[in-house]
Amino acid sequence: MDISPAVGLSWQLAAWETILAEEEFIQPDHLFLGCLKLVSLQERTSRYLDQLPREAREAFDIVSGEIGESLRQLRDAGVEADPLRHTLRERRGKGCYHRNDREKAAHRSEASLRVFRQAQQLAEEARSDRLLWHHLLIALLQQDSAEADARRFMTLEEAEVEVRRLRTALSRTAPQLTRGPESYEERESQEDKP
Repeated sequence: MDISPAVGLSWQLAAWETILAEEEFIQPDHLFLGCLKLVSLQERTSRYLDQLPREAREAFDIVSGEIGESLRQLRDAGVEADPLRHTLRERRGKGCYHRNDREKAAHRSEASLRVFRQAQQLAEEARSDRLLWHHLLIALLQQDSAEADARRFMTLEEAEVEVRRLRTALSRTAPQLTRGPESYEERESQEDKP
C-alpha cells in the first residue's frame, strides 16, 4: 500500500529524531515525534506561505489538506505539539548507538512495523488506497503491551490529553476523509452529474 506525503514526511522526521537521540531503530515514540514535528512545521509554515516558492506552496497545500481535520481534532483535545514533543524527547533521553560514516539511515523497529501494519489495516477498513496520516496517528494512539519503552502515553496523560477520546474523534473523521469513488474515472463521472 502506498503512503501519503504526510506519512512520508513524518517517517523522515522520525528517522531524524532517532538519529538525534542516538538510537539504532525508529521506535513508535519517534514516529509520534515525527507527527508532532509535522504539526509544528505546518503551523509555522502557514505564517510565511506567501514568501515560499510555488512548488513549496503546492506541497504545503497537499500536506495541509491531508492533516487538516486531524489537526483540528488534536487541537480540540488540547495537544500542543511543541511542548509535548519537547517533553517526550526529554523523557526518552539519549541512547548510546553511534552510526558510522556509511550508515546514513535509521530503520523501523518491530514495534514500528506493527504500528504501520495497524495503520494499513485502518486504511483498508476505510477503503483508502493509501495509508494516510490520520491512520498512522490513530495506530500510534493504540497502546501495545509489547511496546515496553513507550513514553508517549505517559507524556499525553501528563498533558491532560484523553487518549481514548482523541483516538475516537480521529477514528470518526477518518472515514469522511477516505471514502469516495474507487477510481479517478468514477470521481470524474460523479463530478459530471448535475
